[in-house]
Amino acid sequence: MSNSKSVFRGSFSYHLLVWALLIIPNVFGSTYLLRGGLDTYILTVAVRNALILVVVYINFLVFIPRFFRRKKYVVYCLCIFLTVAAGVYGIMLLDQYNSQKLGFPPMSREGFYQELVFYVFNMSSYVLTSFLLFSLREKQEQKDTLDQVQLEKLGAEIKYLRAQINPHFLFNTLNNLYGLALEKSEKTPEIILKLSKIMDYMLYESNDVKVYLKNDVDNIRNYIDIERIRQGNNAEIKFEVHGEIASQSIVPLMLLPLVENAFKHGVNTIIHGAYMHVVITVNGNDLEMDVRNNFKNGVNESDRTGIGLTNLERRLNLFYAKAYTMTVQPTADDYHVNLKLRLS
Repeated sequence: MSNSKSVFRGSFSYHLLVWALLIIPNVFGSTYLLRGGLDTYILTVAVRNALILVVVYINFLVFIPRFFRRKKYVVYCLCIFLTVAAGVYGIMLLDQYNSQKLGFPPMSREGFYQELVFYVFNMSSYVLTSFLLFSLREKQEQKDTLDQVQLEKLGAEIKYLRAQINPHFLFNTLNNLYGLALEKSEKTPEIILKLSKIMDYMLYESNDVKVYLKNDVDNIRNYIDIERIRQGNNAEIKFEVHGEIASQSIVPLMLLPLVENAFKHGVNTIIHGAYMHVVITVNGNDLEMDVRNNFKNGVNESDRTGIGLTNLERRLNLFYAKAYTMTVQPTADDYHVNLKLRLS
């Protein structure tokens, strides 16, 4: 990042605050010049502050990064000395001009040295201010770098998780399709069509960080339709959606693992009497998903979770940290998962 592009980056308000605190006293401290007219006052204040700004920002942009930070202290001291001397000389010439214009008596030698010492210390304090501004900019750049590293890490994590989700889902669905193909079921073409829509969504539509909630829900609906066709009348499958979903957005494939898990470790393990109830409710920016299903007795909890819920929890922590709750309430023959998250 170049110095010229990052002078005010991330710390513009700090620059304004510092200069307000330093320049305002200078503005009010020069009101005596109004005796020579408003033009004299404005010109003097403008030139003084311009000289100060030049000294500070030359140090801020050039001397500190090129010499001081590289431990070239001799060169730095020489440069800052010459710059401060030039600034002080310019201000003292301006004061001498104003004194003559306002008819003040000539300055004594003692008064000259006192003024010289005052302006040197004054200009040096502004040089110290440039170190403060440089430190603020460095902290901002360090924060930007850390944020970028975290984003890259997040991106890598997301790709890893999605690489697991897609084959996992495809494997389960193809197994279902294979079973119907062996039976030469008339439902096979419909399932293939539904599957093609699901794969289109997974491969192309869900590549963005967020997608419309309606599209993600439609993808879940297609998946449930596939399972409903495969199950026939052997399972009670309910899917309800309440609230406005067209305008909301969500991280893609965030909700599907709950449904997939309910089928794989629940409904698909029971020949008769299986059920699964899924209710998605959206209220403003709040989404709640409630999934209930029964499962075959004797299946332990670790077998009922699987890779889908593990990945889901990791993705929730990545995208909705402190903005979601997920509770799991298993009983002897029933599995209940409730997910609540803030969409934005």
